[in-house]
Amino acid sequence: YSFTPSTTAYVSYGTAFRAPNINDLYYPGFFGSFAGNPDLTAETSKSFEMGLKSRLGRMHSLEASLFRTKVDDMITFTGPANQAENSDNVTLKGLELSYQGNARSLNWGLGATIQRAEDSNGEALVRRPNNKFTANLGYKLSENTRLGIDAVFSSSRIDNDFSTTPSVRTKLGSYDLINLSASHKLSRRVNIGLRVENLTDEDYELAHGFNTPGRSAYLTLSYK
Repeated sequence: YSFTPSTTAYVSYGTAFRAPNINDLYYPGFFGSFAGNPDLTAETSKSFEMGLKSRLGRMHSLEASLFRTKVDDMITFTGPANQAENSDNVTLKGLELSYQGNARSLNWGLGATIQRAEDSNGEALVRRPNNKFTANLGYKLSENTRLGIDAVFSSSRIDNDFSTTPSVRTKLGSYDLINLSASHKLSRRVNIGLRVENLTDEDYELAHGFNTPGRSAYLTLSYK
């Protein structure tokens, strides 16, 4: 519904399902753990979202939305010896905010997700931060050259430590990432780019026990 030509409200509702894949059903496991389960049923979910979009003149835009998703029979490896099983009902709910702006050669954006993802016992779901924030800034140095910087902040998360049987819960620390980028158009069809990821060489984990890349640089040449 459009309140004004620049402000719109919306509501959406949807349902979904995810059938267990072949690993969920029949994976033999290793060292007696993480075996599949042929008795699994499909996950089903119901999602509701309501939000507001607004343009503040030609240069700025805002969006805010509330969401809630309920998942029944979520497939997780949390059964005996970490076997696949259909867990109890799971609820994901939260708020998302975003802002975009531009002024001549500059463009920028801010984003925030504040959420709670819990099972029916109130336990947090693994690897899902309660708070996540993003920011980006771009600068058009010339008609052919662009520069950019983006940053991500994620709060701490819960994960499973599978080094023991049964697994135990552990905490993954919060992290901050900063990435830089530059691109230059050599001709109408040829573009060269440079990207530096994890500029500060942050030491962090997305999954317990698994490394993530340190500071990395990528040079690209593309032809269109």
